[in-house]
Amino acid sequence: MGGSRSQRFPRATNEKNAMQSQSNANSDPAPGASQARPLQVAKLLHSKWSAAVPVNKEKHCIVTALISPEAPGAQIDTVTMEAVVTGRSFTLCWRELNDATQWLRGWR
Repeated sequence: MGGSRSQRFPRATNEKNAMQSQSNANSDPAPGASQARPLQVAKLLHSKWSAAVPVNKEKHCIVTALISPEAPGAQIDTVTMEAVVTGRSFTLCWRELNDATQWLRGWR
């Protein structure tokens, strides 16, 4: 029963490599295509974000409040974010978080 694993199981190894290379080829997104899941407004509170282009050393931010319009039953339109380093708070439309040129999910 000597020999290496690849000699004992050559087909399984080759199939595995073929499947991995095929899945890697399929996982490359098309230019301009977004692979990220859509944002759920209800789950934005306390979520963490990184600025794609930091200003004043404010790279990492946390959503501290969801601001709903005054009309009853209206959906949340804006969020309040706080920069972790400086503590500065600011508001923005939650849809701006979808723009990958401005914001990245999580702390990077």
